[in-house]
Amino acid sequence: MNESNNKSQRIEWIDNAKGIAILLVIIGHIGLWIQGRWNFRFVFGIHLVMFFLLAGYTSKKKELTAEFLSARFSKLMVPYFYTCLAIMITDIINSYLFAEKDIAVITSIIKTDLIRSFFASGAKTTFANIELNTRIGAIWFLPAMYFSIILFQLILHFICEDDFALGLVSAIISILGMISSRFFEVPFSIQSGMMAVFFLWIGYEIKKKELLSLIKWPHCILAIIVLVIGIKNNYCWSDFCGVSMADVIISLIVGLSGSTVLYFGAKNYKGRLLNWIGQNSLIILCFHLYSLETLGRYYDAILNRTPFEGDTRIYIRMIMEIVFAVFGAAIVIGIKKIKIRDILSQQLIYRNDDNSDTTITDVFKGIVVLSIMIKYFAIDEGLRNIICSYDFVALLFVEGIASSGVKGFIYGIKEGVTKYLVPYLFFVLGFVLINHKIFDSEMISNIWNGLFMCDPSAEIVFLRNIPLWPVDFLLLLFAVKILYTIIDFCISNEFIKMSVILLTSICGLYLSKITEFYIPFNADMVLYCLLYYAVGKSLKNVLYDRVINKNFLYFAIAPIWVYVIYIGGLNVETKHLEPYGYVFTGAMAAIVIIMMLADHIEKHIAILELILSNVGETICIVLVVYTLMNQMVLKLLSKYFDTNHFVCMVICITIQLLISMIIEIGIELGIKKIKKHNTSI
Repeated sequence: MNESNNKSQRIEWIDNAKGIAILLVIIGHIGLWIQGRWNFRFVFGIHLVMFFLLAGYTSKKKELTAEFLSARFSKLMVPYFYTCLAIMITDIINSYLFAEKDIAVITSIIKTDLIRSFFASGAKTTFANIELNTRIGAIWFLPAMYFSIILFQLILHFICEDDFALGLVSAIISILGMISSRFFEVPFSIQSGMMAVFFLWIGYEIKKKELLSLIKWPHCILAIIVLVIGIKNNYCWSDFCGVSMADVIISLIVGLSGSTVLYFGAKNYKGRLLNWIGQNSLIILCFHLYSLETLGRYYDAILNRTPFEGDTRIYIRMIMEIVFAVFGAAIVIGIKKIKIRDILSQQLIYRNDDNSDTTITDVFKGIVVLSIMIKYFAIDEGLRNIICSYDFVALLFVEGIASSGVKGFIYGIKEGVTKYLVPYLFFVLGFVLINHKIFDSEMISNIWNGLFMCDPSAEIVFLRNIPLWPVDFLLLLFAVKILYTIIDFCISNEFIKMSVILLTSICGLYLSKITEFYIPFNADMVLYCLLYYAVGKSLKNVLYDRVINKNFLYFAIAPIWVYVIYIGGLNVETKHLEPYGYVFTGAMAAIVIIMMLADHIEKHIAILELILSNVGETICIVLVVYTLMNQMVLKLLSKYFDTNHFVCMVICITIQLLISMIIEIGIELGIKKIKKHNTSI
């Protein structure tokens, strides 16, 4: 093929080749179940080889800027996470429909899906001394492709003109990836990406030297012969998922031969279907993995109603997988063309502030508050540990970000009273009104100990099975705000101020160790948590300008969070605060990742942004309503649902959020009416 100047034709054959390759991926996954010689195992020596060759063929030397890394992350990793989320949601539905409905079981599924989504392993389940007992499946390809592209760009950056050196370094990286995987496994399928680097180099050299223009039909016939011999002798096998090859030289030759045959087919194909499939191969891959991981029981239910058996049944399943992936991709592409944000802004009272930073913090609060509400149900302990590693300190951090920039001692006190103390006093008032018939001296003493002294062990009749921390946290926020205001008023030098705050936090740590379970008004936790509030206030501009829009930092930050959870994590309620430095670092890593998630939701998922931002705006009311009404709502729902079931938890939380929003709307309307009345006077 003449590669000279016909850009549109070049793009056309590339899309055709991607279309063939993605169909081979689906055929390979299903075809392995076919018995006999033609079980399609051989496609594993061709399809991904072709994808990586094309990645190298279309590569150009680029500066490794934050914009480049973020763009690649958005293109490859955002679809990865969407697919993982879809799998998690379907796993929940499948468990509820066909297996266990209990909260503990389903939240254990959520925990497992979170873990395998993080490690992104296609096949391996052991990482050092950690046994996951699960893997994410074929979607490992997306993080592997990301790292292969970044590694190859690094090589291009340092070695560009010397083709031999470029190839040698690429080969060394690939071999190191294969060898290292025999001794240890690292997350994100990085070693699979390392193995792919050499194939990117081959594709790059093919484009650079215009080798495709030299390939004629005799070369294609020779490639077919080599491919057939390789298949017959089991050399057509390049397992990027398992980071291995049947033979590092022969399998490479056979894979290149298969890619040559595929190239000829793509070049001579004149239809439009393969071209469309190739253009949308990434979305089709995501739908295929989703189907492969979650819909097997549904395919079997359909096929069980047919007379087909054996290999015929598998061929039909193969067609069903292809049809589902292609039509699913078409639906997503159609949905993407709908401007959801514009529709919401026209049809609903949709808050779209000019200050997107405020919206992000509200979405962030909404995510954290929902996780806090979930953790007090009978959920899986592993998931609870994940939530506890960030929950209350994340709210402290974001309250520091959202706090007014106005200086002044009196203003700081007033802001703390208005935002935190007043809602807490409304909780106390609501509690007294609900329980006025059962008051006695012992009850009053327990109320004092439980509500104001923050003693979780106090026996309050109405709150016997309800945690006090959600609403007691408002007192902690108030105290932290007042303490920070005092320090800020007394110390103007930023370095000295942060040094004092750090020492205060460490004092809180040691105070919690040398005392009983609780100290009046959680004074030790106030001292400890001051640092998170202060860091949030100090890093506001840096966080928005330099961190959250650089989504590729996920790969550096997430392992820190995971490690801290693995060694025990943070739990402010039980005062598990050590090792101090690791716990703080892990919590900050979690906060940054959740902030990145909030930023993505704010920019791309309008409906979810609308829900979460409204929840975040009513955070104090939500905490009050949840502590005051959770048991009441559960008691009401127990007439219709098993309270240990997952759906009951979802309905319970939804009802309380709706109540909170109604109260918020009522308060806003009341304030507007008062202001209007005062203005008229």
